[in-house]
Amino acid sequence: MTRYDLIEPPARRTRLAFWTPALAQYMLNAAETVLATTATLRSRLIDRDAAGEAGGNDPIDQPAPRRADRIARATALGLAATGVTLGGLAILSWPATPPAPAPVLADTTDARAPAAQGAPIAATAATPKAPVARTEPEARAPRDRERFSARDLLTAGVPQAAAAVAPATAMPYTDRHHIFGPGDTLMEALVETGADDRSAYAAVTALSDVVDMRRIRPGQRLDARYAETSSGLSLAEVVLRRGPRQQARAQRGAEGFSAALETLPSTHVLHYASGEIDRSLYLAAEAAGLPARVFMELVRLYSFEVDFQRDLRAGDRFEVLFERDVVETDASVVDGPIVYANLVLSGVSHAIYRFERDGEPARYFSPDGRSLRKSLMKTPVDGARLTSSFGPRHHPVLGYKRAHQGVDFGAPTGTPIYAAGDGVIERANRYGSYGNYVRIRHNGSYKTAYAHMSRFARGLHAGKRVTQGEVIGYVGATGRVTGPHLHYEVIRDGERVNPMTLDLPAGQVLEGRVLAAFKAQRDRIGADATALANARKAAAQVASAAP
Repeated sequence: MTRYDLIEPPARRTRLAFWTPALAQYMLNAAETVLATTATLRSRLIDRDAAGEAGGNDPIDQPAPRRADRIARATALGLAATGVTLGGLAILSWPATPPAPAPVLADTTDARAPAAQGAPIAATAATPKAPVARTEPEARAPRDRERFSARDLLTAGVPQAAAAVAPATAMPYTDRHHIFGPGDTLMEALVETGADDRSAYAAVTALSDVVDMRRIRPGQRLDARYAETSSGLSLAEVVLRRGPRQQARAQRGAEGFSAALETLPSTHVLHYASGEIDRSLYLAAEAAGLPARVFMELVRLYSFEVDFQRDLRAGDRFEVLFERDVVETDASVVDGPIVYANLVLSGVSHAIYRFERDGEPARYFSPDGRSLRKSLMKTPVDGARLTSSFGPRHHPVLGYKRAHQGVDFGAPTGTPIYAAGDGVIERANRYGSYGNYVRIRHNGSYKTAYAHMSRFARGLHAGKRVTQGEVIGYVGATGRVTGPHLHYEVIRDGERVNPMTLDLPAGQVLEGRVLAAFKAQRDRIGADATALANARKAAAQVASAAP
């Protein structure tokens, strides 16, 4: 909180002027007490001397009454001189009129109070008042300074009728932000926005409890809020965006900075995209505004039964319905899973629907309830093109014709490679002309092999169990190759077979109540897709008709 103390002109009221009148009054009271005591002593001396003369004691030099009078007069003169001296000092140092200037309010901010306490305390404006004649010394003497409260100091000498209270105002803030670049640290970012080293260190220490500082990446946003004080800007709050829907916030409190994670509010919507394939599915999806992550998921879902190199024709169509969360704070979007998709290839519809049962992961099914997932994937890499088929070919490196025991998918170096099915890693190492090589045993009959990887996935080793779709490595050009690609093999009962023509067994088939629940959900999803498609057509017609 902000505290205001009264600063008074030292030339008008010194420390001596403040104390002397009260001390003089105290000394006068003491003089009266001493005089009364002296009178009592005088009467006792007279009585004692009179008793001594009556008892035959030796007479003293002076009569008792004269000696008592001298003691009393000497005591009275000393006390009178002391009182006159102190009174003169009080008159010389005390101003003739009450101090006229209004009190000056000094801002003394308590460093222990939180910066976000709110507005400062409203101060009252001091108004001079004409001196009032007083006859009693007690009325002129001020109260003990040690007993004055903050409220007394703020309102001292101010008539209640004339006191004007200033309205409370919110503490002003200055907001600054920083976008992390390569090699930037949180400490450096805060100092760059204007924080002093001590405050920046305290904020970083608090945030390190909820944020892994090693995972700060280029492009992340940092927001810093500074409170505007009389001594300059003071770091009050730090917000670090951790993801599309989460941020870490550190706030200054009474005991320093404290941090916590926050989930940003968002609105859940369904987004629809469709298009016609001209040259490739990728270009058609890009023209329709389909996000890259959703496109990759679409390719992976259809990789069980669609050969994207051979099955697609000009004029084929696609449509996708997927979930999307719109973050309310900055209107950023977070794309979720595909709910419905349909590829119309050569006039034949291949629709799939997402269905999630209690206690089981979500899976995709055909309209009649057959699982889209099969025992093995035909294309275990995203966005790849078939560059070499299964069978005899002219070897590009050796220069002569020989059997090609698998299929090659051309893709950029670093493209993720997925396990074609559930299984156990048999080997993951360098293997002659295959380069970096992985082989997976799926069951007693089937194995798959992946060659020429640039590197293996982290933690991959022989004996590890993997699931279908799990990343096992990345496309590269190791071994005997002319460029980056994936060499993919399917081994059935010890013999290599063509992955593109292999008739793989179907997956799960829904039945009974589960099938009925799926069909009900399928119909709801279909209605949503139809409504959004019609809305898009109507919007396109309105846009084309506009001048």
